Amino acid sequence: MKTETKKNFPIRLYIVGLLAVFCVILFAAVSLYQNVFLKDIYRRGKITGIERTADSLADVAESTTLDASFNAETIREKLDSDTFEADSCALMLNLDLGLGVEAGTSRRECVIRELTPFSVKVLHDEAEKDGGKTMLFANGEEKLDISNLHKEADKADTMQCVVLVKNTKDASGNEITILMSTILRPLGIVENALRSQLWIVFAIVLVMIFVLSYALNRIIARPIAGINEQAAHLAKGNYAEDFDEKNGYREVTELAKTLNRTAKELGKADKVRNELIANVSHDLRTPLTMIEGYAEIMRDIPGENTPENIQTIIDETKRLDSMVNGLLDLSKLQGGMIPMEIKEHNLTEFLRDVADHYQKMVEKDGFTVRLEAENDITALYDEKRIEQVLYNLLNNAVNYSDKEKEIILRQSRRDEKTVRVEVIDHGIGVREEDLPYIWDRYYRVDKEHKRSVRGSGLGLSIVRSVLENHAAQYGVSSTYGKGSDFWFELAVK
Repeated sequence: MKTETKKNFPIRLYIVGLLAVFCVILFAAVSLYQNVFLKDIYRRGKITGIERTADSLADVAESTTLDASFNAETIREKLDSDTFEADSCALMLNLDLGLGVEAGTSRRECVIRELTPFSVKVLHDEAEKDGGKTMLFANGEEKLDISNLHKEADKADTMQCVVLVKNTKDASGNEITILMSTILRPLGIVENALRSQLWIVFAIVLVMIFVLSYALNRIIARPIAGINEQAAHLAKGNYAEDFDEKNGYREVTELAKTLNRTAKELGKADKVRNELIANVSHDLRTPLTMIEGYAEIMRDIPGENTPENIQTIIDETKRLDSMVNGLLDLSKLQGGMIPMEIKEHNLTEFLRDVADHYQKMVEKDGFTVRLEAENDITALYDEKRIEQVLYNLLNNAVNYSDKEKEIILRQSRRDEKTVRVEVIDHGIGVREEDLPYIWDRYYRVDKEHKRSVRGSGLGLSIVRSVLENHAAQYGVSSTYGKGSDFWFELAVK
């Protein structure tokens, strides 16, 4: 079956494409605004303006007495001090006394001055029917009269007059009628001007987008492309590659720092791998050489087919088996392929059995294993795997002990929830700078140590994997030349 591969584009094309899409969306939004929404927004703005002004004038009327003794200039100044929309004017009338005050920015063109007293009275009554306020429309080119005022606005793009009528009372309780008017002008000329300007703005934005694309490509795309090229060298095993950490912005700088750390760690891992291969080869070669040598002796020399020589071959075979099993166990533990059967066990009794059994194994070499435990404690752990941990730690203690051949296996209660198990020796110890690495596979803390060290070289790595699968705390404290204390903690039931 043929699999289609999704084509990837350079980041510079994505940047140009995104900016171009942004330009198109911006142009479409402005065009939509001008061609669809501009008229409605203009009309709504003008109408809302006179409504807001009428409310302001009603406040003025309610604080003023409009009668025969009123000061027209004072009230007119007060009215003119309010904010009026362009092409707007206002009349504040006391119909009973026939008094009124006119205000606005275009008094000569104030169409409501053309209304007769009878028309004003009709408008007052119409406003009363509508709850004290009504709005009417008329063709702006006709002479304003009650006959050509209607409540439905003409949607055509022609000049229209808007008349707002609002009834209120002054400070003395007199009935006051406020008339507001404004002109809705056709926007055809304005739209044409805006449309021509839109193309100019679009051209300017397009040029800016190309300039911005070029700048972003230099700032973003080029550093990433350079890092990608260096990363390709890193993939080929060139761990000495140095990524530039001064690219000018944070994300690429952090990426370069991360890749530099990655290259450093990969270099360390490659070095460890090479050492691992060398150590495994050496450790496997020794028992294989022994097996081959004794087998050749037994084949070529009569009488050498002795139980001792056969036992040597068996021992070396077991040693090989132990190394291979150690590698397999470590691989399975790190891969999570060995399930942990964590149950309740008497930890103290378990430690006593391990100490007694291990004592019998090492007493011929002069070692003693001493258990220190005050009370029996029940803990949660996988018995088989913790036994593996203890044997590895005891083997490590024996291998690196010097003159004093006492190994201490100690159990101590930390708190109500945890118990600590320690394996303490009085051997050569570990230098402080080596402590962070002792859990690595085949890491030698004392490469010049002359004592014959048996084992797979994977013991502490297996210990770490088992304890991490138990979610257990573990560690080591050591003084070089005086000994080491390896410990781990288990949950108490």
